[in-house]
Amino acid sequence: LWLLFRVHRMAATAPVDCSTATAAIVLGHQLDKGALSSEFRDRLIRARQLCRGNVSLQLYLAGGMSSEGITEAEAGYRYLVDAGVPAHQIQREDVSAHTVENLARIRPLLARYSDVALVTSRYHLERALTVANGMGMRLRACGAEDTYSFRSVYRKAAVEAFYMHWYWAGRIYGKLTRNDRILGKLGIV
Repeated sequence: LWLLFRVHRMAATAPVDCSTATAAIVLGHQLDKGALSSEFRDRLIRARQLCRGNVSLQLYLAGGMSSEGITEAEAGYRYLVDAGVPAHQIQREDVSAHTVENLARIRPLLARYSDVALVTSRYHLERALTVANGMGMRLRACGAEDTYSFRSVYRKAAVEAFYMHWYWAGRIYGKLTRNDRILGKLGIV
């Protein structure tokens, strides 16, 4: 219940204006028969808005192969370029399969940036930021949706809390037992 509260609190209070960031990570979301899901579209719309307010912002789209033959990162790239975001502002990380891999592969690319925003669905922010913090990354939350209603996402928030439970269980167990294999899977530095 504590983790569910944390998921909810972050989702309810996350800012949407991160226009002063020097870079932004946009986490992908599973494609629906090759098309963008509504959640992924919301994330990309927020990224496009950030780019309009900051022409020097560098975007990192994360998301690997889907069953439709196109990566989430590539689908997001096409959407943003079609929406008028200059291609030179967008980098793609299209190998990873989940949030931990997304962040682990993007981490080395972010060393030169002082202020990095993480754009994802509000209910996903707490877990993504927790994982990033475990990797030594200091990211700023940026909610994809303008508004938040726990009622509309309570099932997804519960799943996020469940994943966070396993993340923390693995992290604590890995640290206590000095199990590098477990810590490596979590991206812990």
